[in-house]
Amino acid sequence: RVINISLGNSGLSQLEQAAVNYADANGVFVSVASGNVNENIGDHGPASAFGAFAVGAIDFAGNRSTISNWGGNNALLGPGEEILSTVSKDSMDRPPKDMAREGYKKESGTSFSSPMVAATVSLMLAKNPDLTNQQIEDILFHTATNMYDKGWDALSGAGLLNAARALRREPGDFSFVRIDRITVNRDNNKNVS
Repeated sequence: RVINISLGNSGLSQLEQAAVNYADANGVFVSVASGNVNENIGDHGPASAFGAFAVGAIDFAGNRSTISNWGGNNALLGPGEEILSTVSKDSMDRPPKDMAREGYKKESGTSFSSPMVAATVSLMLAKNPDLTNQQIEDILFHTATNMYDKGWDALSGAGLLNAARALRREPGDFSFVRIDRITVNRDNNKNVS
């Protein structure tokens, strides 16, 4: 019911969009790292995929990380600075010896923020398996802690993930409006007087 995607690249492939569409059509929530180059999400896949729930990162001070991508598909921000992660003993990027011996090192980026949302959604579904993807998004948006502009903004999305509040919230009579796609159709051959 939940997929985390902690990877990305320039552009959005048809395969990435098709995979997100397939997951969404089958009731699977897709949380995606927004990217770590402080650029518009619209230029990066799979974070720019329609139906993906793109998650950016905050730093220790509680501000949007300066590396976190921003833009129209930005949903939320979550913890993403110096998160303890596993490391292969054969890794070229060696952590300090004491951490290497234990098999962990600290990493930063949106690849660590997205799993925070995926984990929250997993707990929400454990509590209420009947939640739809739309209800999950509504709850996450409605319970997020505002960071910059009230409601949604391009830097922080709906704000900072508030897992405790999201887990207490049931689907209800609230709505969160987010326009994430505008299509303009023009007939350039039409004469206008």
